[in-house]
Amino acid sequence: MNYTAHEWTHCEKKFTIPGVSGVVEFCVKRSLLFPVLMFHAGLSLAEDGLQGCLELKASPEARLACYDALARANRPPAVKSAPESPAAQKVVAAQGSDGFALDRLWSADRDKVFSNYRENYLLFFTKTFQPNNAPTSPNPLNRVPYSYALDNKEAKFQVSFKSDVYDVNASDSLWLAYTQQSFWQVYDAAHSRPFQESNYEPEFIYSHRFDERQSPIFGMTPRILNFGLLHQSNGQSLPRSRSWNRVYAETGLEKDYEDGSKLALLVRPWMRIRENPSNDDNPDITHYLGYGDVVMRYWSGGSMYSARVMIRSLQLDWAFRIPGLKGLDLHVQYFTGYGESMIDYNQRHDTLGIGISLPYE
Repeated sequence: MNYTAHEWTHCEKKFTIPGVSGVVEFCVKRSLLFPVLMFHAGLSLAEDGLQGCLELKASPEARLACYDALARANRPPAVKSAPESPAAQKVVAAQGSDGFALDRLWSADRDKVFSNYRENYLLFFTKTFQPNNAPTSPNPLNRVPYSYALDNKEAKFQVSFKSDVYDVNASDSLWLAYTQQSFWQVYDAAHSRPFQESNYEPEFIYSHRFDERQSPIFGMTPRILNFGLLHQSNGQSLPRSRSWNRVYAETGLEKDYEDGSKLALLVRPWMRIRENPSNDDNPDITHYLGYGDVVMRYWSGGSMYSARVMIRSLQLDWAFRIPGLKGLDLHVQYFTGYGESMIDYNQRHDTLGIGISLPYE
């Protein structure tokens, strides 16, 4: 508390506390204590300073003010946190404000029973330029006789989710996944709008999540390593039955940019589990679908761009936010090559579709 020169001049009593590296003066006026504290920045709480406060027994108010002055004087200076090094700032920026996209997609979050596996979409309208009216196979039992001409316009949808069923440790989990893709001749009213084909893919996956200390590979950070057992079939009887089983290993790499965009690369080689040739619905399927696939996904500005490449096919997807509509994206898809559906694994198709999808993140 500060005082004017007039107040200090008319003090009834003045005294100074000895033993402090500074000066603490008190002014007593009309039996009330008015402390005037004048001390240097280097004031320290020395033992003789404390002793000086103890000697003020006659005036409890003066003693309390003395202790307050010593405590304020010995308050430690505020410590400013050292700024992050440029290297540390670069690491944070490289990972993006929301962390790695693959980390979110494969986090073992017990609060979520199901999470995205592949994209979930409904294409209201697709146009196929080469409808396959008589599917074939090297196995004579799987040659489909001609029935009627398919409509080259249809709807296509995919439902895909996964569930973390068991956590081995903090980095490893067991997952069950399911994907269904259906081709619906919804515009063919003359034949009662039938489903041309549905493909079912249950999977069992062992997933390992890497930590941030992994060394980049071609500038991309390894995030996941999956091992899976996959069954794919169309659930039909002869002669339309198609199916195969595979085991695979999949590695996921990601590069996060300073503007928040993210690029993920998923490389998945597989090996087909052999079947009895007499019961093999599609013995030459690896000739058309190969021994693996590569998926690239790029997120930027509310849009996702995806490309899936196999030995004889390419699928491109573009999903972007619909202004004013939450939870849905506008989705455009283009497919060219072999294997869009199981029944047509050996028939080349070029298909273009448009619809909606759930955000994939």
